[in-house]
Amino acid sequence: MFIEDESDGYQVYLLRLWRARCQDQWEWRASIESPGTGERQSFASLEQLSAYLGEQCERQVPHAPDGLGT
Repeated sequence: MFIEDESDGYQVYLLRLWRARCQDQWEWRASIESPGTGERQSFASLEQLSAYLGEQCERQVPHAPDGLGT
């Protein structure tokens, strides 16, 4: 997991993007790295990267106490 500090909802990543040839087509690849831990996550597509980042952001959404909020 790449969350730098869960308490403030702030995340930092080093993003790398490159194109790779796959079956006569060029496809984007990506990796993100946590500067704090050096941990790296790789993705075979931009869609996978986007889904992963979306999941990480959802984990950071503050939740209202039970009985409050929508």
